[in-house]
Amino acid sequence: MDELRKERLQPIEGLPPDLIDLPAGCPFEARCAYAIDKCRTDLPHLEPVSPGHRIACWVDVMTQAPKQRGGNGHGAEPQG
Repeated sequence: MDELRKERLQPIEGLPPDLIDLPAGCPFEARCAYAIDKCRTDLPHLEPVSPGHRIACWVDVMTQAPKQRGGNGHGAEPQG
């Protein structure tokens, strides 16, 4: 079971994608504050971020920097 949340979750503005006609890239790209060009074309893979929790994002949402190829982005240097 999850620990009690210390902060309120931030809602994602806009409407969810059409499940019958999903976009080519990340389904959250059109309404994501962290979206980069790669989000429009490539679907990110799920990666563990803590026990029982996974994230699928091309951007490290903690640093707001694009992830390095193959890593989960935590502590990764931004691509230059």
